[in-house]
Amino acid sequence: MRLGLALVAVCACGSVEKIKPDAGKDAPGIDAFVPAVALSMPGPANVDAEGEYSTLTVQVHTAKPHKVVNVAYSGTTDGTISPMLDFVTTDGSGDGSSNVTYLSGSAAGPATASATVIGTTDGMMSAPLTAMLNIVPLERAGFPTPYPTQGSFTVGYLLGEQVTVMTTGHLKRIGFYSAVAGPNIQVGIYTDVSGAPGTLVAQLPGRAVVAGVNEIQISPIPITAGTYWFMAVYDNTGHVGRHGAGMTDTKTDYISFTYNSQLPMTFPAPMSYMGDSFNYYLVVGQ
Repeated sequence: MRLGLALVAVCACGSVEKIKPDAGKDAPGIDAFVPAVALSMPGPANVDAEGEYSTLTVQVHTAKPHKVVNVAYSGTTDGTISPMLDFVTTDGSGDGSSNVTYLSGSAAGPATASATVIGTTDGMMSAPLTAMLNIVPLERAGFPTPYPTQGSFTVGYLLGEQVTVMTTGHLKRIGFYSAVAGPNIQVGIYTDVSGAPGTLVAQLPGRAVVAGVNEIQISPIPITAGTYWFMAVYDNTGHVGRHGAGMTDTKTDYISFTYNSQLPMTFPAPMSYMGDSFNYYLVVGQ
């Protein structure tokens, strides 16, 4: 995710102040300037919490073209920036950009990121530039809280239930919870069409289930708020958690399906029954 902000370090002859050199320290041919610095951003940039990656971009302009600029970064209160020092060569117009990776921590809330032009081939420096970041929690849409009952999912069925996404953004992870390890699971996420699975929007190739929380990172997929279907098939009896306690308030749809086959792009007319909910969920971010 690229943040909607730009930290702008401007080195322009019309707005620079000559540093007063110390006696005997002003080397001939070296211009030492403090560049004018402007921070340009529409507002706090939203960044997903919990170890999600984003990109920080610093736009640099030098009065002279083809200059090497050293941009130093300082970390945030909850998160890390890499690399901490970046080298930018400006083009014929004196423009260049530095792109670094921001890895968020676990906490949500306000944070800051700072960048400083610490030197160029002309010896220029800048004051720190600070950008405000808004670290936002991820949404877990569906049923992420572990249920007390161990499921027993029969082989040979692509079966699942509805999950409601409250946030328009990007699907980042596909999640499920199992009290025990195994077997293998294959997942398809479908739109909802008149209360039944519709079009495939995301999928998770077959993989082993581990004991506990399973949150598998996928390439971010745009997703709008609304209802989706989490459909899964196993290569052996599956044990993902289910609500239990005789609940019959959740509609479950399914079709006959062989594990590791190609998921249908459009879901066929399913069979249905009323049962309880499963520990299936979607992780949605910015």
